[in-house]
Amino acid sequence: MKKVIYSILFLFINLSLFCQKQVGFKLDKEISLNLTNNLPDDIEAVKIFGYEGKWQNNQFYFQALNSKKNKIYEARASTSGELNWNIIDLLFPKEFKNRIPKQMKSYYADDNFFIYDYNTSFVFLFDTLGNLLLNKQLVKDNSYIPLNFSSGLPFYKSQAAFCTAYDTQVDSNYFKKGFGVIFNFKNINNPFLKKLNIQFPSNYQKGNTFGFPWFRLNWTAKYNLCCNFEANDTLFVYNSKGKFLFKKNAGSKTNPIFIKEDKQKRHLISYSMKYNYKSPAYLRMVFDPYRKLYYRLFKFPFQLDENSINAVSTKDFTWSLIILDKNLEVIGEEIFPTFRGITMPFQIIPTPEGVWISHYSLSDLKNKETLKLGLYKIIEK
Repeated sequence: MKKVIYSILFLFINLSLFCQKQVGFKLDKEISLNLTNNLPDDIEAVKIFGYEGKWQNNQFYFQALNSKKNKIYEARASTSGELNWNIIDLLFPKEFKNRIPKQMKSYYADDNFFIYDYNTSFVFLFDTLGNLLLNKQLVKDNSYIPLNFSSGLPFYKSQAAFCTAYDTQVDSNYFKKGFGVIFNFKNINNPFLKKLNIQFPSNYQKGNTFGFPWFRLNWTAKYNLCCNFEANDTLFVYNSKGKFLFKKNAGSKTNPIFIKEDKQKRHLISYSMKYNYKSPAYLRMVFDPYRKLYYRLFKFPFQLDENSINAVSTKDFTWSLIILDKNLEVIGEEIFPTFRGITMPFQIIPTPEGVWISHYSLSDLKNKETLKLGLYKIIEK
């Protein structure tokens, strides 16, 4: 009897997986945001291209930090294309006024601005008026440094999830060590840092990163941490205490082949740039709270002219968006239409209406005046 029950259960599970709906996306409309509209004189419009935007109060928010002038320039835009800038003066503490660190990046943390200096490991939290809420040095020794400047900095309920890195020049066991820290600032008067013990995949531990030692941490809908490695099809999930839970194959249907890096040429800028362009890579991963879906951005190998001196070509990259359900199961993958000149779809902003994704190309980056966004609707196939 038990065998019959198990057989029926096994058949049901497999049938459910087989019948799982597949989805894709369809471009619904495009808008162009004029970045020069009411543009402050001392900021370059191109700065907001590299920063993650957000959706709030039925409009887009983009922000850029000018650490030299202690200001945040925030662009607010509607879906009709109207855009205006808001300038916020940051009130740093007196002891920092004459020695403000310049290697800083700013992030949205709910309704506040979270600023991190990766040279000194200081964090600052400001409200929307520029008032300082907290400042704290996360790491006072040289044992590790947070890698937010390459991996992004996800927030969840007043907690920032940092990746960490070691000095690979002096530490040969870099990839064999655990990584990850959580900075909890829910209590402004008593923020604290919690170390995690998240592990690199086996290929990284063996020294084969395919030239991509970077990784990204993302909070999942179930308050776990998902590790997204650039040169690995698999996603690794840990709980907020650093305990391994499970892993999921969430790779591209194209079955990308990662090419080993020539470590003898790694120091050559021309080789390194060409290698990065020619290699496939998994980049950003974004959670859509409106549809309970995840989007994993994948870069296809970029064909370069080997006889060209310059590594960068005017040709467009090919990108796809891998769509995962709330359990991190792949339920679809769509390639972005290359005829629209999409070069870097880094801005991925879920909204109730759909998912807005940046459409700017190399020509847009050069003129620094327009940010193009496309509204994509998630559809069943």
